[in-house]
Amino acid sequence: MKIDRSAASTEVDEYEMHLSLRLLLLLLCCLWCASLPSCSALSVPALFSSSMVLQRAPSSAVMWGWTDEAGARVKLAISQYGQLVTTLTTTSALVPQNVQPGGGGGGADSEPPAFAFPWQVTFPPQAASTNWSISIYVPQDPSVQQIDLDNVAFGDVYLCGGQSNMQMTVPSVFNATAEIADSARYTGLRVFTASNPNSSTPLFNVTSMGGYSWGVSGPSTVGLGDWDTFSAMCFFFGRNLFVQLDEKVPIGLMASMSGNSRIVSWASPEALSHCTPAPNTPDASGNLPSSLFNGALYPLLNLSLSGVLWSQGEADVWDNWIFADFTDYSCRLGAFITDMRSRFRNSANHDSLWFGIAQLAPNVNQSGLYPIFRAAQESAIAPLSNASLAIAIELNDPTSPWLPVHYRHKQPVGQRLAALALRDVYGRDEIVARGPALMETPIIRNSRQVQDNNKAADVAAKERSMRSSRQRAQRHQLVSSSPQLLFLNFSDPLGGSGLSAFGTDQCVACCSESPFLLELGFLKWQRLEIANIDSQQRTIHLVLPTDGQWSGGSSSSSSSSSSSDTVRQLTLLFDYEDAPQCALRNDQGFPVAPFKIQFDVLSQEERRPALFRIAGE
Repeated sequence: MKIDRSAASTEVDEYEMHLSLRLLLLLLCCLWCASLPSCSALSVPALFSSSMVLQRAPSSAVMWGWTDEAGARVKLAISQYGQLVTTLTTTSALVPQNVQPGGGGGGADSEPPAFAFPWQVTFPPQAASTNWSISIYVPQDPSVQQIDLDNVAFGDVYLCGGQSNMQMTVPSVFNATAEIADSARYTGLRVFTASNPNSSTPLFNVTSMGGYSWGVSGPSTVGLGDWDTFSAMCFFFGRNLFVQLDEKVPIGLMASMSGNSRIVSWASPEALSHCTPAPNTPDASGNLPSSLFNGALYPLLNLSLSGVLWSQGEADVWDNWIFADFTDYSCRLGAFITDMRSRFRNSANHDSLWFGIAQLAPNVNQSGLYPIFRAAQESAIAPLSNASLAIAIELNDPTSPWLPVHYRHKQPVGQRLAALALRDVYGRDEIVARGPALMETPIIRNSRQVQDNNKAADVAAKERSMRSSRQRAQRHQLVSSSPQLLFLNFSDPLGGSGLSAFGTDQCVACCSESPFLLELGFLKWQRLEIANIDSQQRTIHLVLPTDGQWSGGSSSSSSSSSSSDTVRQLTLLFDYEDAPQCALRNDQGFPVAPFKIQFDVLSQEERRPALFRIAGE
């Protein structure tokens, strides 16, 4: 049989052409699929990227990711300065996870699921160091694209969270231009901003904001724009810490914030179960109870950390303005801290993970709610070890273009949080980290005795040129015109020196308005003038009203301490206002924390160790 070779040749050519087209189409599909995260056969969350910081020894850093194959072997080749140091091997799980990170305005729940098989490795403890690289690959399948991470460091990693005052960026603060330019000096400081989707269920993946994952400190990472990246409070904390550690320990800063968010949206259901049930209503940003825990914190929980910075609470103030009762907030903040400590990797004893809390700064016209809330912050962390409060009572900013609630003085808060971390985390006891504190029960003193003491004090003051003659005359006039004075004795337990009064930022009345208030009855208060401050001894005399009988002192106008009208208990408040005009600080610039104390009136003869308590405890 004769074969038509020309027809056969045509069929072969057509077959080869179709095959080539199919191969080309398959190649294009593969290239397109490879460009999509959900199509990748091997992936890691955005919090693992080049320039990242992993937690140094004694903790063990952890990395994780996903493959599209159950039980696949995954290897990590770890090198420093181009030399292979070690190889870690793990196997992906048999049960897949939904790795859809969500994001955008709709939240994670609106995204379709994307399932993959998780893997995880734990590094041997590494000392503080830089110039590491990590290659992640599947050895039995060379076709799986390898992931290469460069410029990796081992150091100390801190998580910065909360609402808009933590979210406020470096370009939005005072002296922003110079701060952004200066940021290029700190190459050992690395930053990452997580997306903050809310979710009704826990998420396993997280994306980054700002157009980069991890980035080295510099104008292109911390100076991108108002309310973009990077958190100013977090950055100034990290910068101060990096410098104080002699720039030898890389510092990794991870920020996860959401404006207008309440504490209940950040706390897990388990944490909230320890307090009064939270109402299942959305906050101003649409967050429900535990929704930010699920979407913004849960994807990070495998990490090893050195500590957490927390700035949050303004939304809770506004939500409770009718009842002005923040007992529930105090419970929830304490439960949130305890719960987070139990979840992060280096927190086996539940007390090791340090928390630094930023106190609510001044905010005008808040109906007296802010001082009550600040007391709730204090009471939340009082029973907890390794948790500290950075005082911000003088950082008033009524002219802020972002509204007075968003104060632009983020540098002092960052510096104070860093000082607290240096003492609490690094054992640097020589670091001054707090202002003076009231040491013992205030007592009533006779003005004659005070005048005698002042004569000696004035001689020393004159020699040191610490007071003008006008100031001394004013002080003597106050002392001599009042039969009795209230004596306050301060200490500085964290190593500071001195005590002085100063006007808060952008004050109007400043220290012409005393920061001390005496409670005279229901909603009745009187400011107590400051008679004198002894900076060296850290003592203050306040002028008591002349129309009252104060038990304890002896004077010609009030000598009967057994009178039924004699006052035996007083309530004294210091800077217990939304936006105080005057404050106290030590020579190192750390302010005295606001307080409200109730105490029994004691005379000089009755003086004994402190018996006062913070009101509400």
